[in-house]
Amino acid sequence: MQEWSFDNESLQYGDPRVRRVLERDFGIIYVGRDRWRLKTGELVETSELPMPMPSLYRKSYKGRPSDVIPEWLHSFLSETRVHLIETQRLLQPSRRSNKIPDGEGRHRKDTVSEFAEDLASAIASALARNSRTSQKLDRTFPRRVLRKNPLPSNVTDDLIRERYEEQSRLREELEAISILDNQDDIPLPEGGLENWEKRVLWVYLTDSAEKLATFETLLARVRLLVEIVNSRFLNKKMAVDRERGFVFRTSVGREISAKQLSSGEQHELVLVYDLLFNVPSNSLVLIDEPEISLHIAWQQKFLADIERIAGLAGHRFVIATHSPQIVHKWWDRTVSLGSAVADEVE
Repeated sequence: MQEWSFDNESLQYGDPRVRRVLERDFGIIYVGRDRWRLKTGELVETSELPMPMPSLYRKSYKGRPSDVIPEWLHSFLSETRVHLIETQRLLQPSRRSNKIPDGEGRHRKDTVSEFAEDLASAIASALARNSRTSQKLDRTFPRRVLRKNPLPSNVTDDLIRERYEEQSRLREELEAISILDNQDDIPLPEGGLENWEKRVLWVYLTDSAEKLATFETLLARVRLLVEIVNSRFLNKKMAVDRERGFVFRTSVGREISAKQLSSGEQHELVLVYDLLFNVPSNSLVLIDEPEISLHIAWQQKFLADIERIAGLAGHRFVIATHSPQIVHKWWDRTVSLGSAVADEVE
């Protein structure tokens, strides 16, 4: 692990470029012996100076961060994609102009509805990729079967049956989230397979694996989304619908709208969805106050959920929170920006 921090004295105030900016833009003049004259004529010491850091560094170093920070940190910052999840998560600018504008003239829409449409679009895109792949493979399937190429030496009856069952289970999972239509698989012949049967089935299984792979990323994310969300919701469940994205049903089967979800349920859903579907893989994700509207029990499980999402998407996280329940058992990974909260909690 590499560490680096600004030298507040020698780098900030002692650097001649910084002094020029202080004098030119802020009317603060260095008079020697760690003393400065403000525009008011008051003399102050370095420790008493107001320090507008972003403006000062931008003007002092003129957009050349390599003058200020080490090369390894500059490379890290330039290569890292950063995604911020703000505290305002339940409303966002709408992509559709017929929505009522807010007080600032922007069109707003509830984020759950927006994300539901986004998921429906993601499913449609996956289906389109699957269709293109299927058409390409189906066109050449007869020719590849008739070639009578020898089977790989490891292809046995057991391997074929195992792959066939795996793909059947995967189709059932895709059917359960309405991505594929319900179709019964044709059972394999009982007993030993003839060589021609094995050759045909192996080509079929190879093609099927390529077709199903078009849903792999989508399925992994949907699977985790549904699992996390439904472990939190009380007396209701979220399901995935090909046309509408999300649908919500109570324990007695009554469908409810996204607006009928509680604030905490909406926060949980949009935060997890955002991380799984909107953040590019291997990003640095900044989350501000994830505890908003979340039940204490949900807060305690939050970082465990984040760990699972990070394992799937490869993200790294920096989380700003006031909640010891969010931190829960992860105190060794915290950095306090104020009083020693961890000591107070213990």
